[in-house]
Amino acid sequence: MPPVTLEQIQEMIDQLAPADQMKLLHYLAPRIARSVELSALQGVGAAGGGADAWAELFKIGDRVAALDRPDSETLTATLLKARR
Repeated sequence: MPPVTLEQIQEMIDQLAPADQMKLLHYLAPRIARSVELSALQGVGAAGGGADAWAELFKIGDRVAALDRPDSETLTATLLKARR
């Protein structure tokens, strides 16, 4: 089986129901946090490593923001609707 690309995964996520997207986020959040924490800890030994970790985190945030689709509802808006 050929490897799955990021674009294919993104398309599959877009097809998930909002509730399943929340489950996916719940699944991924601890893994992302551990990854960021480990990256930061590995950078602590290097001079200026902490600043580099923050810079990388902000770069990731900018890339995520660039992928924003204003025509689709945000996860926050979907959650707020589900609560009503």
